[in-house]
Amino acid sequence: METQRLKINVEKCYIDKAIDGETITKVLANSQPNTTHQLYMMVNDLKSLQYFLELTHDDFAISAYIKTQYGYCGAAKRQAEVISFMKEHVKQRPKFELKYRFYTRVGNKELFSFNHETTCKNQIYKLIDRLEQKTEELCKTNMS
Repeated sequence: METQRLKINVEKCYIDKAIDGETITKVLANSQPNTTHQLYMMVNDLKSLQYFLELTHDDFAISAYIKTQYGYCGAAKRQAEVISFMKEHVKQRPKFELKYRFYTRVGNKELFSFNHETTCKNQIYKLIDRLEQKTEELCKTNMS
């Protein structure tokens, strides 16, 4: 059994770069808020999901990731707030949702799960430490 911590970055939680003029013209014709939001994320080199733990084990597996809701600021906010269909995205404040699931490889039976939402970056790191320890405990406990 081996638990491996994966590299994450929760330091940048704001979208601040605007979309270039030619691309924004095409986006406005589309009128899709989620697609436009994803484009802002791509321009800012941001990911909505980041996996933070991996487990190598014959009997058990985990799903462990952080889902980030980004806020808008600077040039991106100035640009997006004048696009009528982007109002809800521009109002969003940054937050993190940590999701963890420990389950059996055979049968996909869930043995433990944990979900937590926070706006505190430090809390994310503390929770990852605790979930890494919990993974090792769960492997030992459920081996019988």
